Amino acid sequence: MVHHELIHQIDKMILRGEPRDAMLKFIAEQLAASYGYPLVQISLKGTAGQVEIRTAAGPAAAFLDDIVVRWDESPNGAGPTGTAIRSGTLRASRIDSDPGFAAWRDRALAHGLRSVLALPLIAHDEVLGALTLFSGAHPPDADALRGFADQVALSIVAARHQERIRLLTVACESAANAILIAGADGAIEWVNPAFTQLTGWTMHEVVGRNPRILRSGNHSGAFYRQMWETLRGGQVWRGEMYNRRKTGRSMPRSRPSRRCATRAARSRTSSR
Repeated sequence: MVHHELIHQIDKMILRGEPRDAMLKFIAEQLAASYGYPLVQISLKGTAGQVEIRTAAGPAAAFLDDIVVRWDESPNGAGPTGTAIRSGTLRASRIDSDPGFAAWRDRALAHGLRSVLALPLIAHDEVLGALTLFSGAHPPDADALRGFADQVALSIVAARHQERIRLLTVACESAANAILIAGADGAIEWVNPAFTQLTGWTMHEVVGRNPRILRSGNHSGAFYRQMWETLRGGQVWRGEMYNRRKTGRSMPRSRPSRRCATRAARSRTSSR
């Protein structure tokens, strides 16, 4: 798989919302297979100076068994991966002459590893980890691999966002209050189970329709205009209103609305 094809495949995985570790594993395996690297390692910056090796691929992957890598100033943080994470800059070196690799030199040479390149994974000025590639000859070409490092960082950020969205969705679905999500045009896009229980309207029946189906007739047009202007402005609307169920019966007054934010530029309201 050539450079552009691999980048395209990673983009598709990000758009599909693939889990982080699945994306990292795919990237490491494809880099090792497509470019012949004996070892490709993707690590994340952990807490208290620790480096989390999330995935590794290539015929020399056993080199990493039981190895402890750090990104602080300790001896185990002097290697290329730890230095790249700590400094936010790439590190390329020959294993037989790099003093920072002394702790692992004999083991690396026994696995046929001679050179190493560690690229920091950076997003929004935050160092997330490192993409480390080992070679049996000269260090890998840094210029050719910067794009992959950017894609790995993007994959990690996208996976974080997907996890937040998943947690917010679970919270919304579990809420006792009825919650609906509508687009800027007012069309309903999603409702939670409590909405169906309290109003009698199912998700299938309301998606694409306007929340005016809930109007009880007890409020003026100005009341609704003010509410929607507040929501479209990205603010939280608070107030009380009468809504009606699918049967036409009025529902009790609502508590102050609360947003359950999952996407930008969306209008939200909840009622009970």
